Amino acid sequence: MSEMRRRISIAERQESGDGGSSASGQGGQEGYSNGMLQLGCALGLQLAYVSWGVLQERIMTGTYDLSTGGEASFPSVTFLVFSNRFFAVLTAAVVLLLTRTATPSEMAHHLPEEDPAQTEAPESKGSLMSLLRYATVFAPASLSNVISSWCQYSALHYVTFPTQVLFKSNKIVPTMLMGRLLRSKKYPWRDYAEALLISLCVATFMLQEKSRPAGKDGASVDDDDYDASGLPKPVVGVLMLVAYLSFDSFTSQWQSLGFARYKLSQYTMMLGINLFSMASTLSKIVPTGELSKTFAFLVASPEARMHVLLFSLCGCVGQLFIFYTIKKFGAVFFSLIMTTRQMLSMIMSCVLFGHSLNSVSILASVVVFSVLAARIWRRYR
Repeated sequence: MSEMRRRISIAERQESGDGGSSASGQGGQEGYSNGMLQLGCALGLQLAYVSWGVLQERIMTGTYDLSTGGEASFPSVTFLVFSNRFFAVLTAAVVLLLTRTATPSEMAHHLPEEDPAQTEAPESKGSLMSLLRYATVFAPASLSNVISSWCQYSALHYVTFPTQVLFKSNKIVPTMLMGRLLRSKKYPWRDYAEALLISLCVATFMLQEKSRPAGKDGASVDDDDYDASGLPKPVVGVLMLVAYLSFDSFTSQWQSLGFARYKLSQYTMMLGINLFSMASTLSKIVPTGELSKTFAFLVASPEARMHVLLFSLCGCVGQLFIFYTIKKFGAVFFSLIMTTRQMLSMIMSCVLFGHSLNSVSILASVVVFSVLAARIWRRYR
């Protein structure tokens, strides 16, 4: 009997050891798969948004040869916004049709809890009736989204792309202001100190900047040049970037309120906002003749057609990667990728479009990205 017990004990230990090895092997495989997924998300986001930035600068600051003779710059910034929203609507609609379910946005996990009695049931299919039902969420966000995009693209007529990228890094300030105004959110003094440091570095970068983007006639834009409004062109560019940051921050904070109150899926939100945005841009470009003028331009320039198509597709692919990455790996991992993307975008712009940065500009950029990295590390910790 004792011999039998001894053999059973040995067999159990062997099975336990084999089970442990099997579990360890499965854990290793899961870790490898997880790592590959993270790498895929990082590469996908970098490729989509670095390409998107390069195409944005090419479209807004360059000229195109026309089959009718001569060359011209892209005629309508609003059409470019419309094109992006059109492809975003198609993408969101296809995803909703394929999934037929609505998963509450990952953004909701860090929002203040709402009273269940005041929270609407989620809409699962993103139907037209549901979009109209949530018009109070979509309409303000879509209007601010259109204005912010228009200001972002138009600013490249007055400032360089590296300036735009670094200025956008200063989104902390308007985000804090909008959070305070819309959601009564309080921030620690450290956030205000970091925002001030980033603002000073951005100002230093702009003062040190040497190269200017090409104007619509191909001439360089100097500090002495003035806009039709009578303001120096760099000042107009800065005002546009300030407007971009303000409206973009309002959009994100307003979306957060919608996510928290109605528990909408991210794809329903994407469809609703972009559908309203598409309608508002159409109401601008149709009566003014911009739509027909831009179509004629695209017919005469195959290169411009390709650039606009790729620009819109990169934006849509990037949006899908954003949703998947945040859902799968969280906002901290996503923030790290996007901070890296900003640096790569600046480098690519300098290489491809010949922007020159002196040592002070480089130092200011390093400080800005270091502060952003420190904020990400603090959240991760």
